[in-house]
Amino acid sequence: MLCVAGQLVSCACACVAVHYQKRYNRLHRSIYGLSYDTQSLTVAYRAVSVYCSLLYKCNGTVRGQLTRRWPRFYALSGPGAPVQPWIVLADLAVLASLLGLIRQLAAYNHTRHVHQGYSFIAWANFTLTLGALGVGSLLCALWRGPRGPGLLGLFLLDHVNFTWVIGQYICAVALWPQICINWMGTCCSGISSRFVVVSLVGALVRVFTNTNVGNNVPFYRWPYNVTTRLANYIELVSLCIILLQAQKVYVHNKPRLPKVGQIQHYNGGVV
Repeated sequence: MLCVAGQLVSCACACVAVHYQKRYNRLHRSIYGLSYDTQSLTVAYRAVSVYCSLLYKCNGTVRGQLTRRWPRFYALSGPGAPVQPWIVLADLAVLASLLGLIRQLAAYNHTRHVHQGYSFIAWANFTLTLGALGVGSLLCALWRGPRGPGLLGLFLLDHVNFTWVIGQYICAVALWPQICINWMGTCCSGISSRFVVVSLVGALVRVFTNTNVGNNVPFYRWPYNVTTRLANYIELVSLCIILLQAQKVYVHNKPRLPKVGQIQHYNGGVV
């Protein structure tokens, strides 16, 4: 299927882009201008994608509830939910690469500027969404046991569906904190240009292959672990904004915000 190939190519581009960003950080020994929220939300999206894919494909309770809810589309003797295992492996590879980037954020934490860090607004929004829909639906589904309807009539399948929606939402908005960091610092010096370009190529491939998925494929056979069209479009627009910031709006701007390490240095009485 074309959309599966596009998703795999996009994951490969994501691994390459993260490699370029890690090398850029290592050469400059700095993460100045890099959004903590964007990298962490991207990790959360990949983790949610793997979690939902494994439950859709491997959990017998979820497979049975899927069959009972839509017996015409997913027969119990059939392949079940259309989850591509190659995409799961690709998501795990991207997740491993991103964890290396998260380690760099911790190692070079003293080089961040005053507007960098984990945003309370972003993570409060994420925590409330994940808590209300993700954890809340799981507790309701398991209230009377995993097989029957739980509190509010929710099943374990509903929990997986809600969590999947949260993952697509995170994928769509993950780059917005980076756009805000660039705007607040009026500078894009912390982002590798290769990271932006390779990520943009991956997003374009995913948008093209997802849009041209083919009319001969019924909607219920589309892979569950392929990013939705809406999330693809929003991510592509976000990458175009970052590229515009880096190559046009802030192209000649130099870093102007003080680093956290410098402020701590001065407050310690050293001039």
